[in-house]
Amino acid sequence: MKPRKYERIAVLVALLCSPLWLSALPSQVGTSLRISFRERLAPVYETAESLRVGLRTIGLGFANAPFLFEENRFLKAQRDVLIKHEETFRELQQENARLRGLLQFKEESPHRQIPAQVIGRDLGLFSRTLLINQGTQRGIRTGMPVVTPMGLVGRVSEAGPRVSRVIGITDPHFRAAALLADSRVSALAMGTASGECVLTYLPKEGDLKVPQAVVTGGGNSFAPAGLAIGSVAEVTWDSSGLFRLARIKPAVPWAALEEVLVVSWTVSD
Repeated sequence: MKPRKYERIAVLVALLCSPLWLSALPSQVGTSLRISFRERLAPVYETAESLRVGLRTIGLGFANAPFLFEENRFLKAQRDVLIKHEETFRELQQENARLRGLLQFKEESPHRQIPAQVIGRDLGLFSRTLLINQGTQRGIRTGMPVVTPMGLVGRVSEAGPRVSRVIGITDPHFRAAALLADSRVSALAMGTASGECVLTYLPKEGDLKVPQAVVTGGGNSFAPAGLAIGSVAEVTWDSSGLFRLARIKPAVPWAALEEVLVVSWTVSD
């Protein structure tokens, strides 16, 4: 019984929704009913239309999937190319800035300077050395100071015809006359086995403030006076307790060196 009852209800609803019987009514009544039914069925129409549009969009998405995947790969490749170009541009800017600084420093220096490029380095346990691409054919000799616009890098320890070896200020074999810029106290700057540069033989008396600039002292040393070595980072006592030591923060970052200048300078200059 129940199924037949539901069938009759369904038929009745279909007839009510059908426009056929509305046309048999007087025009004013039919129009009014049509408007009323449309208003009541508007949400149904909207849902059906949204469903149709959604299904159409999904269908277009599946149809265009191969093209979209290919376009995505192309855009990713273009992005990678742009990133590489940006990195190259940034590196060229940095190199240009370094070279301008070297050129300006070279022009302002009273001594002849030979530009060179770092082609190798030794960061062994007890050594801090560089290899540069200039040698005796360009006038480089053992003992010449090596600098950048920021300060002293080290000195030439070996000079070949086209390649030279440079020991840095943190190498255990490095020694240079030094001067504390503010207190005007002379000392010896030397590298250590631990890869630091320290000032030794500082007097027991006097106020050694931290930080304080340290420069080359000139005199009979291998380098002209006034080149920046670094700044005092810490003051301590040596093991004997007779002298003070000062640990130096180098002015030139060793790991970032790419270009240097070799100063053609002798003590007689």
